[in-house]
Amino acid sequence: MIALTLPIGQQASADRQRLAPVTARESRMDAMTRSADAAAVAAIPRAIAAAPEKGTVFPRQIYMPDLSDLYPPSALREEQQGRVHLKCTLAVAGTLKDCAVALSSGVAALDAAAFEVAKLARYSPKIVDRVPEESQVILPVLWMIME
Repeated sequence: MIALTLPIGQQASADRQRLAPVTARESRMDAMTRSADAAAVAAIPRAIAAAPEKGTVFPRQIYMPDLSDLYPPSALREEQQGRVHLKCTLAVAGTLKDCAVALSSGVAALDAAAFEVAKLARYSPKIVDRVPEESQVILPVLWMIME
């Protein structure tokens, strides 16, 4: 194993330069996750309380992140656009899990970025007889460069 050792000041500077973009992106993602969770925490109990005693209330989207924050830089540079459909399991908590591409955009970077959208999207759960339950949903993500 070969290791490169820099003087302490230069090492710290190199670490900051290497970590800065990741930290900034993680910070934005954390902020978006907090917004998504806050929206779900507020909306889901209201949806359950408003549901009829008998019958089904289907999922509704509560929160969708700003796609401009998640647009893949490589796709922007190459001006790639497309629509991705993810098939996901909607958990009772309003989060999406076990997602898979149901319809590809034909651009790998856009398909991969759709999974980041799914991590942040929040829904009210399917409610049957006032009991929330898991269900399957399709999450369409339209990647479009706005002029």
